[in-house]
Amino acid sequence: MTPPTEQRRTRVAEEASRVAGGVRTLGEALARLLQPAAHRFGLVGADIVPLLVLLVCAVVLFVGLAGGAEVYEGVRERGDLARFDQPVLDWAVSHRSGGLDSAITAFTHLGGPVYFPIILVLLLAVFTWLRRTASPFLVLALGLGSALAFTAAGKDITARSRPPRALAVPPYESSPSFPSGHTVTATVTAVLVAYLVFLAARSRRVRTVAVVLCSLWALLMGLSRVFLGHHWLTDVMAGWCLGLAWGALVIVVNTARLLLRTRHRRLDDAGDTPVAG
Repeated sequence: MTPPTEQRRTRVAEEASRVAGGVRTLGEALARLLQPAAHRFGLVGADIVPLLVLLVCAVVLFVGLAGGAEVYEGVRERGDLARFDQPVLDWAVSHRSGGLDSAITAFTHLGGPVYFPIILVLLLAVFTWLRRTASPFLVLALGLGSALAFTAAGKDITARSRPPRALAVPPYESSPSFPSGHTVTATVTAVLVAYLVFLAARSRRVRTVAVVLCSLWALLMGLSRVFLGHHWLTDVMAGWCLGLAWGALVIVVNTARLLLRTRHRRLDDAGDTPVAG
């Protein structure tokens, strides 16, 4: 009779084999799906990666917009999501202390109007130097500038009040609460910086570290706004969704630009090839 431990190992191995088979099947299906587009742009082999980026970012864009719309509907209709706002804020208030409040306030200031522009300029300088091109400037500056614009518009449209000042940690803020501007800009920055690192770095370790750090930046910036009582939880959730969607849109536009440039370059090279005869 087979021991229970051996049976569990066999089941785990079988499950892993099924998952691997599913991944291979998905990869083959994606390859077949992208092949016509790859042929149109004259792409082969590893060059299909930009098309995969486009596909993934299109999915993220759709999910982010749908999630942001769902959160907004919940806030407007005072649905199930909005019911968590006050309990989460009450939990944050009960766990505050002088030292912790000061540390989180210092961190959240990094995403504010004073320190964040400095961080942005440093990021632009680093990526422009690494890439020797203006593309990082276009991606980050235009992406964040447009994100700030639609965040301000969203605040004006919703005109949602912030949590009571009695439950907030100073310095206080008075602009409309929905969505969280700090969270939107932090998330867009995280998405675009991770994307630029993928373009610039060849090391898998560097790329992994970049994704982890960028994810933590966006996550902790949003949570800090709730902990300090500057935003409701749903403000931050909407900020994450919209930031992901906007970052994905910027990547879609830039990747499409790179694909078109690659296609034009290859068409030009084909036109310069001498005809035998």
